Amino acid sequence: MHNYEPGVYTDKVLEATKLLSNTVMPWFTEQAEANSSDPAQPMDENEFIDASHLVYDGTWDIGKAVLMIRTPEELDDSDFEMEDFDIRKGQA
Repeated sequence: MHNYEPGVYTDKVLEATKLLSNTVMPWFTEQAEANSSDPAQPMDENEFIDASHLVYDGTWDIGKAVLMIRTPEELDDSDFEMEDFDIRKGQA
């Protein structure tokens, strides 16, 4: 994130990263350790599944925030579509 100028988009990436590392991952770690510390105790699968979903959602949010940083030119893939079309047209 150091390569980007501070702004709304970089703030969203940093916010999503902090949420994942400061809140979600400690809770996931707590659930994982609770489930593995005492095998004789019944495992609370729902809590572990919820924690896993939050980790997934957190990484998804970071990825989404990172993609929002890109300029429209970086996201424009029409050049690739035209190349693909030209290749198929030449093979026909």
